[in-house]
Amino acid sequence: VALACAADPLPAALALFSPILDLTLPGLGNPGEDEADRMLPAAFVRETVEAYRGTRAADDPEVSPLFADLSGLPPTFVAADGEELLFGDALRLAARCPEAVTLSRGVGLWHAWPLFAGLLPEADATLEVAGRHLAEHAARRAG
Repeated sequence: VALACAADPLPAALALFSPILDLTLPGLGNPGEDEADRMLPAAFVRETVEAYRGTRAADDPEVSPLFADLSGLPPTFVAADGEELLFGDALRLAARCPEAVTLSRGVGLWHAWPLFAGLLPEADATLEVAGRHLAEHAARRAG
């Protein structure tokens, strides 16, 4: 968003893993509810978001990309597990930009499972797909 606003060149492609894209946190339940996401507790997300955004409004497009003008979004690969806390953000991005976003829904995994590359076959496979996505679009741009 900041690059587009500054009229700077955008990357050829993006790869996002379990992204948080809406700091109003519409997918989080009420404090004290059972935690469904084993890797990313809702209380931690609330705390982190508050510290990150500082005095900015939670719906400020510079901190919550889902509130931004996403026209011209580069081809974007998004991987998120269907049961994780932030999956709704990934779904909403894919719905807003279907021509730009490829959504890979993990099943039975957890938040940011690609961090476990080298230890988890699903992480290796996801990174391989993301790498192909980035390489393909970088090669297209290079011409």
